[in-house]
Amino acid sequence: VNGASVTRVGFGPESLNKEDGGKFSIELVETAESSQWDGAVQFIQLGMPVFRLSQVMKMGGDIQSAYGWTDLIAPGGIPLHVHIDENRRDPFEFVALRTSSLK
Repeated sequence: VNGASVTRVGFGPESLNKEDGGKFSIELVETAESSQWDGAVQFIQLGMPVFRLSQVMKMGGDIQSAYGWTDLIAPGGIPLHVHIDENRRDPFEFVALRTSSLK
C-alpha cells in the first residue's frame, strides 16, 4: 500500500474468544523510503526453547553478553534480550518502549 511492504507475524489466534487464543502478533511496515532507528524501542524480550548464537552471528547480529540471558543487537539495530524457556507458548514476552509523554 503506497509503496509500503506489510508483514504480519503471529503465533496463533489473537482473540480471547477463541480456543487457545490471546496469542501475540505484530504488524511490521516497511516504507519505500529508508529511516534510521530512533531508539524508541529500547529492547524486545524473547523466551524460546532453542536459540543458536551461531545463527545470530551468521546473520550479522552483535552478541553483547551471553551469560544467563543473551543480550544482542539484531542486524537491523534493535536490541534483543533472549533467554531459553521451553515452556513459552509464543516467544515474545514484551517490547520496552521509551516515550516522553504518556498522553
